[in-house]
Amino acid sequence: MNSQVSFTEKGMTNQSGWTIILAYIFIPTLISIISLSISDSILSKSISILIGAIVFLIVIFFAVNETRMNLFNTIDNKWVKYLLLSILLIIGYYFLNFILNIILASIYSSANDLTIWEFWGKPTSINQQEVENIVKSTPAMSFFSIVLLTPLMEEIVFRQGIFLVNKDKRIATLISIVVFTLVHMIGTIGNPENLWYIGSYILIATSLTFIYNWTDEKLAYSHASHILINLVAYIVLMAN
Repeated sequence: MNSQVSFTEKGMTNQSGWTIILAYIFIPTLISIISLSISDSILSKSISILIGAIVFLIVIFFAVNETRMNLFNTIDNKWVKYLLLSILLIIGYYFLNFILNIILASIYSSANDLTIWEFWGKPTSINQQEVENIVKSTPAMSFFSIVLLTPLMEEIVFRQGIFLVNKDKRIATLISIVVFTLVHMIGTIGNPENLWYIGSYILIATSLTFIYNWTDEKLAYSHASHILINLVAYIVLMAN
């Protein structure tokens, strides 16, 4: 029998999961308050991102200590198989997302008397616009924050934290997908045109949650996959 165990099998508690989730809710609120108190210059944005990164690191450290997590201990002798299949799943995600975007774009453009090319020229989602602004204003710091730090934080919360709170994998999977999608779609409130992006976020959440489940809740693989998704998005944004 494999000596490696999942986070939810040993040394984990329901309280640990709630602590991680509540910390994730508190952190963005604190960062927002700090951001509102400083000016809108590039230096101020850099300071805001740096403060956010430091606070996120503190929470990640706390989460690691709270759950006795060692990310590298979740890599077992099947790591090549897990990693390759995780990459294939991410490629599958991009393919399905591309098809979904074409279908939704065709429906939306037809309903609003637009050509599909006019539709592609419309603004991106609120979440995407915020990411673009951060990347363009502070590329180096945003790379650290968006590509490296955010995936780890989100995997700890949306996968590990939720699966600690609910031991029923089917329910935890559903909650993980729904909560991840809703958090990334918050910016659509009052802007229903951006609701069509919900399909992309559902695909991301489903892919990452499936990887987490399929690799016996070993966070390293969903984390690496999340980094890959954000890295591709970062490169595309920098290239535009």
